[in-house]
Amino acid sequence: MNSKDLPIISEFFRNREIFITGGTGFLGKALIEKIRYSCPDVKKIYLLLRSKRRVSVSDRLDQLKTCQIFNRIRQKDENLLEKLVPLEGNSMSLKLGLSDHDLKRLENVSVIIDSAASVRFDDPLHKAILLNTRSAREVCLIAENLKNLKVLAHISTTYCNLKNSVIEEKVYPLLADWRQAIKLAENLDPDVLDILAPKYMDYQPNAHTFTKSLAEQIMIEYSQKLPIFIFRPSIVAPSVKEPLLGWVDNFNGITGLLVGQGTGLIRIAFTSLNIHSNFQPLDVVTRSLIIAIWKQGCSPSSSEAIVYNCACSQAKEAIAHEIFQLYLQTFPKVPFDEIVWVSKGRITSSYVIYKIFLLLQVIFDR
Repeated sequence: MNSKDLPIISEFFRNREIFITGGTGFLGKALIEKIRYSCPDVKKIYLLLRSKRRVSVSDRLDQLKTCQIFNRIRQKDENLLEKLVPLEGNSMSLKLGLSDHDLKRLENVSVIIDSAASVRFDDPLHKAILLNTRSAREVCLIAENLKNLKVLAHISTTYCNLKNSVIEEKVYPLLADWRQAIKLAENLDPDVLDILAPKYMDYQPNAHTFTKSLAEQIMIEYSQKLPIFIFRPSIVAPSVKEPLLGWVDNFNGITGLLVGQGTGLIRIAFTSLNIHSNFQPLDVVTRSLIIAIWKQGCSPSSSEAIVYNCACSQAKEAIAHEIFQLYLQTFPKVPFDEIVWVSKGRITSSYVIYKIFLLLQVIFDR
């Protein structure tokens, strides 16, 4: 197809119904905001939500709409947020916990964005399998019944194949059989599975990377009959422009460390200053994903899943000592409103020094 014949992105999304899992997450919120702001003619966006601590899904949706990230949508047209439709469910359940009635409501969905996942690295293996792996299979089973489906975008991570020094845009060989992994999580005692986890995961550093690699295998198998692509962002950092400069809603990764240092809650950090980190701003990831959805939806059908790596080149990776130098320069000029202790940004790569400082930190700060 000639590129001149392709619809622009906003036209592609016009009158489409979209189903998003993980819509209340960091990336999910930004994705919803960008689609509603830049593609206002989207017909509906169905969000998989679970009731939480006696808060109904409708109340959770109302809470979501009040988030700061949606400020510019409210300024543009508050009615745009009325096209968000909550569906009560749970990514850890079969059929995503959706009722037959809600599954029927999805029949006109043409775009699925599967972004639900646990980003915790210390989750027990059985929980990570159910949430990161089995949920991917359940999304595919639901997608098989959607006659108008044009795109199924699965959000993975560039870090699910850590034994390779270079990550190409392809799916790597199995670490384990995903069907067997799901059966183990469903039937084996969780404590027993945790004991077996290091060996079973082929000594992957955590359950997150392992279970996300299994989910990729599911997507490869189902790509024979579904329009699937796999999208792999690296470390998603705060936004640089859209919708707000520096917007972030969590304390994961470097954000938590810098906030902890800035408030004085973390007096010393045990890490290496030579660590290279591959960060991608939230708004760059969001726009890249939307473009990938548009490209997949406008391309001829294929029996092979396309893989996109959303990461910067090695030359543009952030080095730990540069980050902390910038922090030390910035913090005195722009301190936090609430500080527990004056931070001096101490860092060491020596575990012994780290432990000694923890014991003697009162003396060190005199």
